[in-house]
Amino acid sequence: MLIPCEASAVETRNAVLEVFIRGDAERSLAAREFVEKTYLQRAGLLVAIRDVAVKETDLERFYFLADHFKIAEPGLPAFYASGRLECGWDNKVTPGILDELLTVEVFVRQGCPRCAQAKPVIFDQLAPRYPGYRFIEKDVATSVEAQRRLQELAQRYRVQAASVPALHICRRLMVGFFDANTSFRQWDDVLKPVTVPAPAKASFLPGHRKEETRVSVVPASFWGGQV
Repeated sequence: MLIPCEASAVETRNAVLEVFIRGDAERSLAAREFVEKTYLQRAGLLVAIRDVAVKETDLERFYFLADHFKIAEPGLPAFYASGRLECGWDNKVTPGILDELLTVEVFVRQGCPRCAQAKPVIFDQLAPRYPGYRFIEKDVATSVEAQRRLQELAQRYRVQAASVPALHICRRLMVGFFDANTSFRQWDDVLKPVTVPAPAKASFLPGHRKEETRVSVVPASFWGGQV
């Protein structure tokens, strides 16, 4: 029997996608068109299009992020989501990167007791709290593709014992399930810092908190709310 975790009743939180562009530059236009078509209407996701040629505060925000992530020659367009900054646009590569940043891959195995215990916590508690992320179940017992994907991620993140359940979340591979409360808190601790409370409105107000040592979310001043 699943014991309801303490955090299950807390507020819904919105994912955030910031898109930095420069005026009518070709790649910036392509990036903007893709993002508006693909993500603008996604529930639970706040999208901010920031034209650095128009607003100085948007340019400052871009350089602030680039400096934090130690990108020597940051290029535009650029995308900030899930605590990661991606620069450049390639219509064959970048869409997949953005999709990965806003997706939680849930690896399970049919007949696995811990997977059976973890799934209600993931899909009934964690996923509703973060509706801007797509939660996708991948069964390694029934899908060769899922097996290969888990192996690929284990190699990427140098995880030697990639068992299930495992969550690929914000470019981390988190393996194992302890209990409803503990595991929920571990997963929630990854998603909470890179999201904002809902409902939050994209007020596009200037400002960022330079004193923060870790850039994890869009500051509250951008959204007119409290983080």
